[in-house]
Amino acid sequence: MSRREIEPAPRVSTNQPPLPSGRRSAIELPFALLTVAIAIIFVIATLDTWRQRSNLQKLRQQLATAYHEREPMREQSKNVQQALEKIVRDLLKLAATDADAQAIVTKYGIQLNEPSAPQGEGVTQ
Repeated sequence: MSRREIEPAPRVSTNQPPLPSGRRSAIELPFALLTVAIAIIFVIATLDTWRQRSNLQKLRQQLATAYHEREPMREQSKNVQQALEKIVRDLLKLAATDADAQAIVTKYGIQLNEPSAPQGEGVTQ
């Protein structure tokens, strides 16, 4: 058997002439335009996200303000409801002995519904 000598791989020359300018710009221009378009889309999306975030923060603040401004109205509503319930209870109690009160109760179909148990209490399955 004879030994063969290993030949080195041919060298690639890096001194090739540059591509003609028309051909090089024809390849680079679409990629440059695509890159600019993607960058513009990212900028627009980022600005829109910031705008939506600031709007959301403003709306949360408005909601909190409105909630606290309506607290007196909730208290007033609760007080009116309790007063009305007291009047209805008195009217129903009076209807047991007074014919006029009984006529009002019958005419308007007034009845007292006992409040149901709060959720989670007294419920068996």
